Amino acid sequence: MVVRVLPVLMLAVLFLFFNAEIWQVSAGLDWVRAFCVAAVLGALALIVIAVTATDELRSDIEEAQLREPAPTEELLIGTPLEGMTVTELAPRLSVGERINFFLVPIAAQAIQVAIFGALMFGFFVTFGKLAISDSVAKSWITTDPPPLLLFDVPLGVNEPLVKVSLILASFCALSFAASSSSDQRYRDAFLEPILRETRVNLAARHAYLDALEALGEREAAADGGTSSPEATPT
Repeated sequence: MVVRVLPVLMLAVLFLFFNAEIWQVSAGLDWVRAFCVAAVLGALALIVIAVTATDELRSDIEEAQLREPAPTEELLIGTPLEGMTVTELAPRLSVGERINFFLVPIAAQAIQVAIFGALMFGFFVTFGKLAISDSVAKSWITTDPPPLLLFDVPLGVNEPLVKVSLILASFCALSFAASSSSDQRYRDAFLEPILRETRVNLAARHAYLDALEALGEREAAADGGTSSPEATPT
């Protein structure tokens, strides 16, 4: 994921990383405000993911409910339901099913974005520790950068570096979410596999409900054939 996405972001993000202004802004933020900034960027990324997935899946769901049996059977190739015969159009999704089909791809892509953001945060912290000394950071923020403490134990990095890394990682996550929604290369690599799996899930639901209905009809026919009216005594 990083190898595919990072080269596109590298120039812009590294330019920001070595910019004194973002260090000054980050140094002026307390931890609550820094996490709020990251949360706003994360919320924007989630909105982009949700809107894109909803737009894509709405048409897929409508098409699945009008799709003839043969294309549905083709989608089941390579799954445990391969070879099942579908005889009817798919029934409409209930409200709960529709919400579930929307939430699954949204959650899957949100996990991808969160993983990418975490990887970028680790990259910036490590790279900044190697490339930017405390004296350089002091020249940018005009004060000695305070060390980051955990239970009064120094962690070997300063607070401005961690705050800058947090904000830039959140920005990278937002950029990745937007790119995977609009850029065709990212869509093919990250979004399309999720949507393709959702289409297979819709076909599997169709086949399952069709088989369940056929089984119920066979059981009803068998019960009707075995039961006969009792003879009336004369």
